Amino acid sequence: MPNIDVQTASLARRPPGLLLPAATLGDASAVLGAVFSGKLRRQLYSDVFHFSDASDAPRQVATGYICLAGALGWTLGGLNVLWLNPTAYGVIALAVVNAVACFVGFLQLRWKRDPRPILDWLVISSLVSIMPVAFVNGGIVAPAAFSIPVLVGISAAYQRPRMWALTFAVGAATIATCMLAAMGVIGDPTTYTHESYVIRVFVVLIATTMGLGAVAWLSGASRDYLLDQTTIANAAIVDSAARARVALEAARVGLWDVPNAEQTHVEVSESFQAVTGYSGPEFSAVLTEVERFIHADDVQSLRDAFAAGRARGTRIRLDFRLLTKSRGYRWFSTRARYSENPDGTMRISGSLQDINFIKVAEEALRTGRDQARAANKAKSDFIAVMGHEVRTPLNAILGSVELLKRGLDERESHEMLSLIDEAGRGLLAIVNDLLDVSRIDAGKLEITTTPTDLIALVRRTLDFWGPQASDKGIALSIEVRSAHVAPVMVDAGRVRQIVGNLLSNAIKFTDEGSVRLMVSTENRADGRIGVTLSVIDTGAGVPEAAAAGIFTAFEQAPGSASLGGAGLGLFISRRLARMMGGDLTLEPSTGAGAHFRLVLTLDRADAPSSEARLIDSTPAEWDGLHVLCVDDNDKNRRIAELLLGQLGFAVTLAASGAEALDVCAIQRFDFILMDIVMPGLDGPQTLQAIRSDADGLNRATPCIALTAKLAREDLEAYRGAGFEGVSGKPVDVGALTREIARVLAVRRPAVRG
Repeated sequence: MPNIDVQTASLARRPPGLLLPAATLGDASAVLGAVFSGKLRRQLYSDVFHFSDASDAPRQVATGYICLAGALGWTLGGLNVLWLNPTAYGVIALAVVNAVACFVGFLQLRWKRDPRPILDWLVISSLVSIMPVAFVNGGIVAPAAFSIPVLVGISAAYQRPRMWALTFAVGAATIATCMLAAMGVIGDPTTYTHESYVIRVFVVLIATTMGLGAVAWLSGASRDYLLDQTTIANAAIVDSAARARVALEAARVGLWDVPNAEQTHVEVSESFQAVTGYSGPEFSAVLTEVERFIHADDVQSLRDAFAAGRARGTRIRLDFRLLTKSRGYRWFSTRARYSENPDGTMRISGSLQDINFIKVAEEALRTGRDQARAANKAKSDFIAVMGHEVRTPLNAILGSVELLKRGLDERESHEMLSLIDEAGRGLLAIVNDLLDVSRIDAGKLEITTTPTDLIALVRRTLDFWGPQASDKGIALSIEVRSAHVAPVMVDAGRVRQIVGNLLSNAIKFTDEGSVRLMVSTENRADGRIGVTLSVIDTGAGVPEAAAAGIFTAFEQAPGSASLGGAGLGLFISRRLARMMGGDLTLEPSTGAGAHFRLVLTLDRADAPSSEARLIDSTPAEWDGLHVLCVDDNDKNRRIAELLLGQLGFAVTLAASGAEALDVCAIQRFDFILMDIVMPGLDGPQTLQAIRSDADGLNRATPCIALTAKLAREDLEAYRGAGFEGVSGKPVDVGALTREIARVLAVRRPAVRG
């Protein structure tokens, strides 16, 4: 086979813009120009590309080229006869007719028609035309007879098989006629001279040789084109298969096939092995050992789906968990269908796609949805609980105020004031609990340890709840078994908060009987002190069903909503206990009631700090001390004026930072109470202005911040701004008194100086 140069061999791969123009199809001058320029193969490939996509298009175009060659041959032959024997009108006429017929055959390419039907009759016409030429040239072998081999080659290569019998018969008759005429049996004596005969024979032989070469070349070129196209198609198939394999692997899809459903042979694709890890022979065991490969929860549904698909002839679609070779169970989705083989057996083919990531995402969505629903329910529950808990003390406060406005006797007024005080403290406890929860969730709640007499602290906390227990007729007692009585390092306020919450709950849920507070300490081998505080009551106890969630935020025991509380106390208490390195647990109760146990491990301390000693100290004699109270709220100023007045202080009020500066410029004070958040100059700015006045009367006067912002970072900011103390809002008289005592005790020399 002739070699295909790079330019022509890749022609069919090129986009049409790189081929010869379509107008050259059926253009005789273009074909002849390609012959003489050596680009006939490119012309052939281009004409085939433009002519048709049919598999036999190369043969049809080659047939058109043969017709063009025939037209050229008959034209040259006619001219030769006209030159050597101008009187042979019949032969010249035959040459003209055949040349025209051949050219019409070539033009079929331009019209995109198959030229082979015309070629069939052109071969026969040419053979028939040789017979009269031989008849008028008796005594010699007619030169035209030498073209018979070319016609035989054309017939064998390009004529349609159904015409071969007729062509053979006509060819035999033509050869017989030529032989009889050459022997002089028939025909007229030739008029050719010896020289003209030789020239004619020579020309015909050259044309015949060229014709045979053209037939061979066109056959080879057509075959080359088909081979080239086959190579391209094979490469495209291989490339498509590679792309499909990559796509299947990227999509985590494997293909499988069971040629005979009654047998246990499974064929799988490469992507199937990549997805599952199993080869065909390894996975064949799934047909007999389903439980080995399929998750137990999916076995029955898989069997039912395939049975239904076979019985109904429908597609099978199913998601199930498959045990992969190296990654455990994963979710897969299969699509399969039964079909009938030619021999009547059933086969089943399908795909297997790894959808584990989809299932994981679905599970995450479900979890997120459930969490969102739970959060929404928690929000609704929180709003409902808070609405009840806030309205209850507000109702008590507003109702009591309304009664006081109408006028009551001294006993009733005292009762209403006690009710207002209790309700207000209840509201403050709710707000404090909410703030604690917020700080705990934000990780901003800090534990600050100071040297503390723990036993004394617990006793004072118990004494605080004594009146509430007495009102219900409940015995409140403490039992101490202590191996260590020295101070320990602990956050006294948080311990008081935990113990107070436990005692409050015990008194709340106990209608009769007693509440016991048991405290025991022990010396640990590492030198630290182990502390156990238990609060045991004889109340209704905690139902087993509610015990698991008793330390959850907003969780309340069944039937306890009417007793008050937001359900935050135990949640906060446990979190505080764990932040201090201990724990708070609900212990199994041997009888009626509940038993809560707080366990802490604390470090030793040498002695209580001065701050700890002042926790419950009473105020000194403060009569005659002057205090400046700065607050932008007139109600807060009035309350501070009354409270401080009862403690013996002479109170001066200022409604803003600017007013405080004016007052400080003309009067010396023993200490200042300063609100933090105020319009214009706020608390820190006002204090800075007082301190920066070198000749000011109150440059060294101690200042206590009075604020509701008591986070750790806030306290550090107040100290950095120069405040000597901080007391919270709403005002707690005891806490404010202790803070004033502490500040005055530290700064009294400066104050009196």
